[in-house]
Amino acid sequence: MKKVLSIAGSDCSGGAGIQADLKTFSAHGVYGMSVIVSVVAENTGRVIGIQDVSPDIIGKQIDAVFEDIEVDAVKVGMLSTPECMDEVAAKLKYYHPANVVIDPVMYAAVILLNAVDGWVLDIINWCAGKGMLPSEKSFGMAVKAGVAGTQLIQYAGIALLLYFSLRKVVRDFREKDYFISRTELLFILAPSAVGMMICMLLRIIMITL
Repeated sequence: MKKVLSIAGSDCSGGAGIQADLKTFSAHGVYGMSVIVSVVAENTGRVIGIQDVSPDIIGKQIDAVFEDIEVDAVKVGMLSTPECMDEVAAKLKYYHPANVVIDPVMYAAVILLNAVDGWVLDIINWCAGKGMLPSEKSFGMAVKAGVAGTQLIQYAGIALLLYFSLRKVVRDFREKDYFISRTELLFILAPSAVGMMICMLLRIIMITL
């Protein structure tokens, strides 16, 4: 049986991080091991708190696995601090596992989205305090416009990430002499692009109603 080590954060709700990795390993018939770098109290709606594990303990967890078990592959997820990144990088360089998959996550998405929305509301509240939004109606419209704006920014970021990721995929295929015509690429991209646009518009409409 192949043995795979996941180096990532712990998600108490089981939907991400170490818990999700171990479920995936089990489903594919491989023996899963874990090194926890951060304990995250979160659920599907919000992140309640985060407690990072010290680099020393992270390193000792990695040592404990590699000195006793032959590791066939390593999957690296959330590394929450620069010190954590340095420790993990040093240990991987030292043990030099044959297969390493990097799936970097530095912040839970919900934290970033909540932060953006919070900044927008702080700006709106400041404007209201300065008398720039004299009525309740104007304040409500400003909130809706601000939240819709953050949604547009988020989806624009996702679209850019998707674009540059697919550019790399196409470039890699062409370097391996797997030719993809523009028509074939259109059929690959069109469903996801259209679906993303529809979801974006529906979410903005629901927010602004």
